Amino acid sequence: METSGCKDLSTLSELVCLVDIFSLDYKHVNEKLLDYYTNESAAVLNNNIRYLNKILKPVILRCPIIPSVNDTKEHFQGIIKTAMENDNIKEINILPYHCFGENKQKLIFNTHNTFPTPNQETIDNWVKILTEQNSKPVIVL
Repeated sequence: METSGCKDLSTLSELVCLVDIFSLDYKHVNEKLLDYYTNESAAVLNNNIRYLNKILKPVILRCPIIPSVNDTKEHFQGIIKTAMENDNIKEINILPYHCFGENKQKLIFNTHNTFPTPNQETIDNWVKILTEQNSKPVIVL
């Protein structure tokens, strides 16, 4: 099940018997910036990851990476720390930013945020950072 993982624990606990593997979005390690960009709580997500680890429910950590937003050393260290502290995290998925949804954003919200699209060298560097300090597989989607 793909989810932000930022719903309260009671909602998540109702679903665990129905789901084989959770794919959780790890969008930003910084609580204030996560709230600013997504209106979500890192504390809730981290609590849910710990809960799923406790009950041995497999997790894929999905990490959308946006240059100038969360492509920081702090964020990558947060990904590594979360993956290494939770045995149930089976892999890390890197989702590099792309501009495919920008037009839809402009039409729906009448706003237009533009972020740089990372080149292959940048993406390869992200993978290198994550694989050098982490034993979990890192997959670019």
